[in-house]
Amino acid sequence: MRVLEMANQRYRAVLEYWFGSNSGPDLWFGGSEAVDREIRDLFLEDLQDAIAGKLSAWEESHEGTVALVVLLDQFSLQLYRDQRVGYDWAALAVPVAERALEKDFDRKVSFAQRAFLYMPYMHAENLELQEKGVRLFSALAAECAPENRESAQNFLNFSRVHRDVVAKFGRFPGRNECYGRENSVEEQSYLNEGGHF
Repeated sequence: MRVLEMANQRYRAVLEYWFGSNSGPDLWFGGSEAVDREIRDLFLEDLQDAIAGKLSAWEESHEGTVALVVLLDQFSLQLYRDQRVGYDWAALAVPVAERALEKDFDRKVSFAQRAFLYMPYMHAENLELQEKGVRLFSALAAECAPENRESAQNFLNFSRVHRDVVAKFGRFPGRNECYGRENSVEEQSYLNEGGHF
């Protein structure tokens, strides 16, 4: 019982940090070194446990599943920005998100939590997963409350941009360097023109 209680406390700590009173675009997308340090100090051990498969019990609840996806998909990319290991670990969130959708967990969480449950699709170097992500974010935009429409449209727009990059190149050229992949002429042109993904 004590182990379960501690696990619940940990996933609630992730949710409170990422979706609590100080959350929002600055935290989520600001790319600040201070935030990276804070995440490292607070959640590195949890992330390592998630990567090792030790947090599978979190998937028994919709909130625990969201927390696990945030750990794998968001915190790995924050802590290992533009590094291969960050992308590899973020990819571990895809099957977690897939299982969550099979259980309709995305229908049991808040707007922001639902958006981040869909985020692994946006980060996948796989066109089928990208297309699914666009469909999911389209549904979110269509179904959200009026006060969330602008945010939902922003999520959907970014999802389409990611999808279009993968549709054009079959991958994200912005990751080529860390994966040791040679840029095609078209990819180099995209990067030279300011393409990031």
